Amino acid sequence: MRKFLFTLLVGCLALVSHAQMKYIDGSFKPYETIKNTMTETDMGRQNMTAEMIKFPQNWNGDNSCALIRVQFENMSDDEIQKVRCEAENGKHVVESKFKNTGTALELWVFVDNGDRVDLTFSHPSYGSTRVSSLKLMSKNQYQLRIQNEKTINLNFNTNPTGVTVILDGETIGESPCSKLNSTYGKHRLQYIKNGIKTDPRLIEVSDANFSFNDDLRERKDINFSAHGTNVSLMVDGEYVGMLPKTITVPFGYHKFIAESGALRDTSEIDEVSSATPENYNFRMVKKKSIEFFARYNNDRVPGANVYIDETLIGQTPATWNVPYGTSTIRMAYSNNSKSATLKVNDRTKAEFELKIPTRKRSWNPFDIDYRSRIAGISAAYVTKSWGVDLGGKKTHADIWAQEGKSLHGIQVGVPIQPTFGSGIGMNTGIFFEYYWSSNPSKSDQTYDKMEEMSLYMPVHLMFRLPLEEEFSLFINGGLGMDYGLKFNFMNDGEEGAYDQEYGSAGIPKQFNLSTEFGGGVQIMALQFSFQYSLGITNHNSIYQDDNGSPIKAKQNKMTFSLALMF
Repeated sequence: MRKFLFTLLVGCLALVSHAQMKYIDGSFKPYETIKNTMTETDMGRQNMTAEMIKFPQNWNGDNSCALIRVQFENMSDDEIQKVRCEAENGKHVVESKFKNTGTALELWVFVDNGDRVDLTFSHPSYGSTRVSSLKLMSKNQYQLRIQNEKTINLNFNTNPTGVTVILDGETIGESPCSKLNSTYGKHRLQYIKNGIKTDPRLIEVSDANFSFNDDLRERKDINFSAHGTNVSLMVDGEYVGMLPKTITVPFGYHKFIAESGALRDTSEIDEVSSATPENYNFRMVKKKSIEFFARYNNDRVPGANVYIDETLIGQTPATWNVPYGTSTIRMAYSNNSKSATLKVNDRTKAEFELKIPTRKRSWNPFDIDYRSRIAGISAAYVTKSWGVDLGGKKTHADIWAQEGKSLHGIQVGVPIQPTFGSGIGMNTGIFFEYYWSSNPSKSDQTYDKMEEMSLYMPVHLMFRLPLEEEFSLFINGGLGMDYGLKFNFMNDGEEGAYDQEYGSAGIPKQFNLSTEFGGGVQIMALQFSFQYSLGITNHNSIYQDDNGSPIKAKQNKMTFSLALMF
């Protein structure tokens, strides 16, 4: 059963393939033209073309063959040349060849003459067709037509899109578009762009040629030349010839490069339009690729126009091959501009930056060419004490419980102060602090000295008012966090120290949170600042009243800092 179904399927496929190429009924007839017709002459009634064609002998060698000129419909020339012809009923195809008549490609078949000649025409893709019972006379010409009934979907695309597509006089649509079930062979293709119809173009449709992509952009002739000899021209990565040379270029973006040995020049033309100059000369000199940046109000900004010797090359960030020697660079941004001289040689850096000045206006104090410095290193003098309330009396004391006294220390670290715009920024960083103190009233039950090491990190909102490029005032406020690393007591004459546990009796807690505020001034890279901290954390482990009860104590701190900002 399976074998039967398979055989049936193959037969159906063969039938479909056979049906694709078909003999056109009634197309077989003696070959006649305006100049060569069958007429009564002194030579008698005969086909006059026989006198102009060399007919081979038939298979038996006793007479001349007949010629059948096969014409095809809906087939490309490439597919026509795949058609083969075979004769039956004891007749033979003596010779066959393809002949281009100037208007179409024909298959010429020289066949044995006879009264009942059967011919089969076959194609590897379109199947076969049979023509039966032909009467062929020696040295006579005949014609017949074969049609390919197979269809294919055609695709049309253009640059630019939206162009009206016309095939064989029929409007298909606007590109990109498709034509379904189109016949094979020759067709006439036209377009309508901007109301103008193009000249018809002959196309051949086949299995390998069914998508048509046409560039309908406007074009311009540009005359390229160069200083020097043996200069080649590349357009969009493809070699087009040696300079000087005139080429027709479609409108749009292109890349033109001239090369001569180690010298290479890229054209300043990047988009071709009606305004593009008709002549362009390449400068075949040594060049260096340089990337251009613009800085405005201390920030690198995109979109600044870059001019080299007053020729616009693009917008920042822009890369350009600059000739060796001296060039004038000008950059323009926000109605402001600046020029500078660039000397290009082997030592020239691959980046070039221009600082475009701003113009300060009274209504906007931040529209100023201020140089922002984000990070630095700092050193500071710090004092801290603990505020207490003793029976309604508010005072502060040091670790030794001396009223009005403070611990002294130093602070070093890395301040980080980014700016977000309109003067608003942030003050943070990481700092190391070291405190030390001596006990002024040592007894047998106390220690002589103390030391503490801790870390500190502020998280502040900052407002900075720039007054000049290198001069500004600022205020800041927010939270501060202290974290104790080590707390020691020591005695004179004794080696070593007595490590103390944070939060134990007489010792502050390890973590402290404070509210802070401060301000300062920055002059060039030097920044001077002052800061005051009011504690939030209760260090009630430090002091006790006469009854042994803990007393609320909050850490206060003052900082005087000098920083070198970058």
